[in-house]
Amino acid sequence: MKINPKKYFKELKRIDNHKDYLWKRIYELRCEITDFVLINTMSDSEYRPATYWKALKVKANLVKKYSQKLRKFDTVRWNETVPERI
Repeated sequence: MKINPKKYFKELKRIDNHKDYLWKRIYELRCEITDFVLINTMSDSEYRPATYWKALKVKANLVKKYSQKLRKFDTVRWNETVPERI
């Protein structure tokens, strides 16, 4: 079976770009969660815990989902077999 190096490295580049996107998105979500908690704990007026917790759970689940995807990409990169020239 012949491996097309151009296609192979294009796929690796796509994975790296997606990894960068996931890292940025995780960082943004974590910042949003901390800001959300700090702002809503300081202002007790209009306190609706049910809606706040739902929003926090959604963002926390996204962070968990993106972290799992990153872990999967790392295992892909570590298990890659690049054909070497002889």
